[in-house]
Amino acid sequence: MRFYRLIADPDSSHRWFLDSPKTLSGEQVDPRIFTYGFAVEPQPPLVVPVDQDGERIGFNFAAFDMVVTPAAINEKLGSLAGAAIQRFPVLTDSDEAFEILNVCDLVECLDETRCHVTRWTPSDGRPEKIGEYRMVVGLKIDANRAAGHHIFRVAGWSIALIVSEDVKKLFENAGLSGVVYQRVD
Repeated sequence: MRFYRLIADPDSSHRWFLDSPKTLSGEQVDPRIFTYGFAVEPQPPLVVPVDQDGERIGFNFAAFDMVVTPAAINEKLGSLAGAAIQRFPVLTDSDEAFEILNVCDLVECLDETRCHVTRWTPSDGRPEKIGEYRMVVGLKIDANRAAGHHIFRVAGWSIALIVSEDVKKLFENAGLSGVVYQRVD
C-alpha cells in the first residue's frame, strides 16, 4: 500500500487562512490539542474565524496546523478511518459545513534509515526533550508498520499527517482543494 504526507498546496497562496477555534462566548481553544494524535474530550460548539481572507479551499491547515475540512468529506472518510478520526463541527465564514478533523491514530512507523533525523541533545537546553526528534528531513515511513491504517500521525513526529492511497483517492475524487500529496512509503 502507498502512503502520502498531506501538505498545504503551495499553489493556493491566495487562500483564506483559518485562525484558532473559539467557543461561542469567545473563549480561545488551543488548536494544538487537535494535532497531537490523541483523542480529544468533547468540545462545546466552536467558531473558527477567518484570519486572512482569500479563496475558500477544502483542506485547511489552520492555526498550528489544525486540520479543518468539509463535513461531507469527513463523513466519507469516517467509513475508511473509523475510530482514527474525531469530527468537531465548527462555524466558519462559509456556507459549506466545516469540521475540525482530529486524527487520533499515532503509528510507530518512521523509517530512520531512509530519512535524516536529528534528536534533541543535552546541549540543546531542553532536558524534557532529550532523545526526541528535533527535526526530520525527507520523511519516509515503513509501509509494513503502517499497514491497515488509512489516516494517521507519525509517532514521535506528529506534525506529519499521513494518508493511505485509498484516502488520497477519496480526496481527489471529491475534488478536495488546498492539499498536495507527498509519497513517503
